Amino acid sequence: MDRASETVAAPGWLGKYELIGHLATGGMAEIHLARVKGIEGFQKVVVLKRILPALADNPEIVQLFLDEARLAATLQHSNIVQVYDVGVSDGSYFFTMEHVHGEDVRTILRTAGELGWTIGLSEALTIVLGMCAGLHYAHEKVGFDGNPLGIIHRDVSPSNVLVSYDGLVKVVDFGIAKAASRSSETQHGSVRGKFGYMSPEQCESRPLDRRSDLFAIAIVLYELTTSTKLFRGDSDYAIMKQIVEHPAPPPSTRRPGYPPELERIVMKGLERDRDRRYATAQEMQIDLETFVREQRLAISTVTMARFMEELFGRKIDQWRAAQKRGLGLIEHLQQTMTARTPSFSAVDVLLETKSASPVAVPRKRARKRNRALAIAATAALVVAAIAIGATRARSRAPKPTVAANVGIPIPQLSPIPPKTAVAPVETLIPTQTKTGTIIPSGTGSGSGSGTKLAKKSRTKHPAVETASTKKEFDPDSPVPP
Repeated sequence: MDRASETVAAPGWLGKYELIGHLATGGMAEIHLARVKGIEGFQKVVVLKRILPALADNPEIVQLFLDEARLAATLQHSNIVQVYDVGVSDGSYFFTMEHVHGEDVRTILRTAGELGWTIGLSEALTIVLGMCAGLHYAHEKVGFDGNPLGIIHRDVSPSNVLVSYDGLVKVVDFGIAKAASRSSETQHGSVRGKFGYMSPEQCESRPLDRRSDLFAIAIVLYELTTSTKLFRGDSDYAIMKQIVEHPAPPPSTRRPGYPPELERIVMKGLERDRDRRYATAQEMQIDLETFVREQRLAISTVTMARFMEELFGRKIDQWRAAQKRGLGLIEHLQQTMTARTPSFSAVDVLLETKSASPVAVPRKRARKRNRALAIAATAALVVAAIAIGATRARSRAPKPTVAANVGIPIPQLSPIPPKTAVAPVETLIPTQTKTGTIIPSGTGSGSGSGTKLAKKSRTKHPAVETASTKKEFDPDSPVPP
């Protein structure tokens, strides 16, 4: 870009973009929430990523940054976060991309664990099918000259998959993606990516192809459907050694009653020998769609949006309340960011249960219905207490904390409890988990519910506190806290 055409950045501005709030800072760049304005009141919220000022004069860093921007800008798919603009202002290189009002999959896993939920097959497979579709598009992408771009994401992980509150699934962050069109490339022998989501060939710094991404997709599918971390270790080396030398344990060893056909799909994606894996993400997608049809699972943005509302109801309620006050999304996000100062940690936290519980659909938490039930249960307990006092019973009846046959904590009428701090992975040892058995859906029901859970208990995981109560945030994720 011609330096003469640059726009000098005013305080709080970068070119034509108004910087609303700082989201995260990584090793090479920082991420901001921003907006751009146009004529007749037009405005759009975007996520702006720019090179750190201290690195702006490093030609190699600038080239890597521009490679990422150019590569991502070629991808236009409903399951991939879109890049809008690439530019430079006052010597600062940046690009802007689509803002997704939602959460990343790592946050979904963590929040579900805090609430004691098991993510249902419908929701888990909706996420993974979106990943397969988006990544297959990227793998198949050709350039303007008609030649394949040879894109490999190389960093497929829960923090790089976003789910909007409307139920849309999008893959993000092609920052370390390998492509034939890149003018700069990773140094030979170096390893890049998140260690718990690397393929065996990636750990060994061997040449990669798209099947490396398929191994990572299978890991995410495994963790979504078992609520456990697949590869763990005391060090990065220990994790990579486990990936390279030890076959992954079948999901049924973590979750009794795991569907055999789904286990076959997962284990094929986790083959250490890539010649025995799926050849393309589309092949895995086809097998998963067949399983979905056979199980009559509800796979749609509507199903996913309902799940997101159950899991993040308080945040969504705050947004709806802001709309009623006449605020737009940008103003609401500004207020949210001002009210809290997030802690930007790159630690990949995933709740893990020591005692396995079966795959299950999440517990529905309709607000009005649950509040009415909780109030009724409270009234029943009051009447029971009066009766006990009237009989002058010497023995004191134990005070229940959960309404009988309802499973809703009495003191808490909100469908989503206050956020609790997340403990490091090493300390997450829940002593109570939900249990049950898998019951296939009726052949003629047509309900779309698929696999169901016979409820036996509904005990939540105990809250575990840490020294810091600040929310963790992945610098790679463009989702505002």
